[in-house]
Amino acid sequence: MDAAKRICGTKSQPWSLEAPSGQKILIKLIDFSAYSWQDSGHRPQSCRNSGVVVDKTDNRNESICVGGTEREKQLLLSSGKVVDIFFTQSDQHISEAIRFLLEVKGINKFHFYSATMVAATFSDIL
Repeated sequence: MDAAKRICGTKSQPWSLEAPSGQKILIKLIDFSAYSWQDSGHRPQSCRNSGVVVDKTDNRNESICVGGTEREKQLLLSSGKVVDIFFTQSDQHISEAIRFLLEVKGINKFHFYSATMVAATFSDIL
């Protein structure tokens, strides 16, 4: 099998996250390439789509948009217990060294369970 076909986070092999029954999944983006235009006086740059998080219960999609102005952003609180993550792979993104972290938590309505940190760079994905 070709190595490119075995990469997690692709259309053919997404990252699939499943919480225990009765829990939902909270995903937060921590963007190390976020741009503070207030500090520099320059206009904010547009963010780059680095992937998508798909809530399997209601087929809702949330983009993983990095390079914008928000350092931390809640991406998704799932409706059910399963989400898939797909990363956009392009040579342009790799060369720009986009770096971000996805914080993933399983939660119920009373408190958080098992926090997991997932770091990603496009060089890691490829």
